[in-house]
Amino acid sequence: MKYQGGFDTLKESTKYMFETPGLSEIVTILFILFFAIGMLFIFPYYVSKRARKKSAYKDFLEYAYSLGLSKVEAELLWSCTKEMAHSPNKLLTSKPVFEKCVSLLVKKESSNIDLINTIRKKLHFDYVPWFLPLTTTRELDLYQTGFLTHQKEIYNAAVWEKDELSIHIAILDTLKLDIKPGDTVKFSFTREDEGKYSFSSNVKEVYYDGNRTVIVLDHAEKLNKLQLRESIRWKVNLPAKIYLFKEKVTTNAALLMLDANDLESVEGRIENISVGGVKFCAKYIPQVFEDQVVVVVFDLDERHMEVACTVRNRSDVTNRHCLGLKFETLTEEEKKFINKYILEKQKEILKKYKAGEPIEDSSAF
Repeated sequence: MKYQGGFDTLKESTKYMFETPGLSEIVTILFILFFAIGMLFIFPYYVSKRARKKSAYKDFLEYAYSLGLSKVEAELLWSCTKEMAHSPNKLLTSKPVFEKCVSLLVKKESSNIDLINTIRKKLHFDYVPWFLPLTTTRELDLYQTGFLTHQKEIYNAAVWEKDELSIHIAILDTLKLDIKPGDTVKFSFTREDEGKYSFSSNVKEVYYDGNRTVIVLDHAEKLNKLQLRESIRWKVNLPAKIYLFKEKVTTNAALLMLDANDLESVEGRIENISVGGVKFCAKYIPQVFEDQVVVVVFDLDERHMEVACTVRNRSDVTNRHCLGLKFETLTEEEKKFINKYILEKQKEILKKYKAGEPIEDSSAF
């Protein structure tokens, strides 16, 4: 009997092993499985993500406060982080990222404009150093001159006014044009020693300021740019001297035959420099020819240089004459020195720019 009882127990305990589980049992098992996965992986992930976001928000506010922003101003910028992939602090340190945020904000709510103007000044984003490229039409200087194209006609024009929503372009020619809202126009301009820019936009409004036609355009968030030079020209104000041959010389071989009696010196200043050449200006420069060889002598950061150059261009105004000179005998070591000098000066100005300190124009002559 004992054996029979044991057999019955084994039979009873194993008869469910080969039965198909019911729907309620499957649902229960799946629920337990997903709950376990959620508790072990998903829930900790979202808790960690929320904690990181909260920490980033706290760090962002602290940094914003240190820059002089109020909580309302900081939170307005923070609202951009939901739609931008950049690090939040980039909104406070990078002008291109800030401008993308501004574009989002003014499209959502135009009442933000006054607040944005205040933020822009506090972050020192109300101007752009001359050597940094422009990223939006909001960065154009007032009275920047250029050309406005409408229906294949080209007119002299200039930036007349601007705000966060629009830019006003005035036609400098004293005539009224047949331009109406909805038309597409193109404005192109040159930024000295940096690049040629252009953008197209639809006309929002046309009004008249005296006898000038003023076109109101939407801001362009992207500018077309044509780089003017292979290497950046850095503005300087260096005492310099050039030596001119009294006769036309267009070959470097002539340098081997230098004689003091064959040269005429001119004292002036170098206004910009690159590894490619310099802009030399003086109150008087004798007649020179394109591609004529001259020798420029100057000191850059206590390093003395004497370089043969060819004349590429000349500009003349009253009591001011300038030559664009291309270096011909610059050594590789001298090129590296000039490059290093420019990079160091850029870093100095960028540091001042980010700190909101005034940047002096070293090119004054």
